[in-house]
Amino acid sequence: MLLDYSSELARLQRSLARQAQARPRLLSASPRALAWKVDPWYYVALAPQFLARWAAWTTMRPGVAADVLLRTGVLISRKLPSGRKTVLPVRLVWSGGTSQAQSMLVPVQLFQADAIDRALLLHGLPRPTVSLMRIHRESRAMLKVFLNGKAMLSDAAFH
Repeated sequence: MLLDYSSELARLQRSLARQAQARPRLLSASPRALAWKVDPWYYVALAPQFLARWAAWTTMRPGVAADVLLRTGVLISRKLPSGRKTVLPVRLVWSGGTSQAQSMLVPVQLFQADAIDRALLLHGLPRPTVSLMRIHRESRAMLKVFLNGKAMLSDAAFH
């Protein structure tokens, strides 16, 4: 059976918007969120938690959700001889608050901000602003290689 990737993406977007409405801190709002808008073009999300929950909210298997998001360009990947790489070990830093910024190395996936923002807007939710979560500058070189041929993260994404 062939998937209609456009309609499956719409299902994923609807379920994400419903969850964001029910859980306002799901995206970008705190260090405990599952995904953060780090610049106008990208969200950084905990892997595999964010994608697994997004798939569950949509009643879709995680592999199918990943395939839909990859084929529609929402989930960013790098083609390698062994397959597609979507997970990167990135050091994240919460730059908000008064405490000393602590960085943490975590596996993440990158998602196109436009698709997530559009899902929220179409369902009456505001477009999230750029989060206080930042990527540690030591991860910049690795991300530059990973994003080769795609839009690079803006300087605002780094701490």
